[in-house]
This record gives sequence, structure tokens and C-alpha cells, in this order.
Amino acid sequence: MARNRIAAAVALGLATLAVPCAAGSPDRYTTLVYDILLVRQCGLADKTVENGFRLAAHELTGDGDATPDAFAAARDAGVARYESEVRNRGSGAADPRCRREAVAAAVRFRAVIDAE
Repeated sequence: MARNRIAAAVALGLATLAVPCAAGSPDRYTTLVYDILLVRQCGLADKTVENGFRLAAHELTGDGDATPDAFAAARDAGVARYESEVRNRGSGAADPRCRREAVAAAVRFRAVIDAE
């Protein structure tokens, strides 16, 4: 178990270094990836939430202010953050983040669809 935490921490650190600090879109993409994984873990993802995530991600990646490699690194950083903070703890939908962070993220993803 400790080996997984160390590997996740190293992966997160390397992915963070690979993302250019000046570009805001890859950093926001990292957050989007983390948020959708958390929403799914908590059982709050539905068709509207998933489509809101896809639309928000498409808008970020279409901005053209970063390379595809930066977005790949950002995605990996989001996954690594999720795995180190949420998935490896085994608390599932009972995690307190489900009541706060995941609900707020689901609302944000639905708002993207409502804004269209």
C-alpha cells in the first residue's frame, strides 16, 4: 500500500512538472479530470454531468494555448491526484468529499450544459 502511495506521489510530481505553469488551460484540465473522476466515484455522474464534462474539456483543449502533450500530462496529473486522494482510500460514496466537492463539481458540469 505504501508503495502505491509513493508511486502516485512521484507520478503526480512528474506530471506537475511537465505542465507549463504559464498556461492556465492544462491546469484547469487537471482539475476537470479530478472532478469527473470524483463525481463518478460518488455515483453522481449522469448523462448531463458527463456531457458537461466533455463540453468543458473540449472548450479548454480547443483554446490552443497549450500543446497536446501538456494536456496529456495534465490528464495524468488529474488521475494521479484522484488516485492518491480518493481511490486508494477505499471509502467510496461515504467519502465526505462526495457531499461537498463532488456535488459542487456535478453542479458545475450541469451548468455548462445549461449555459448552452
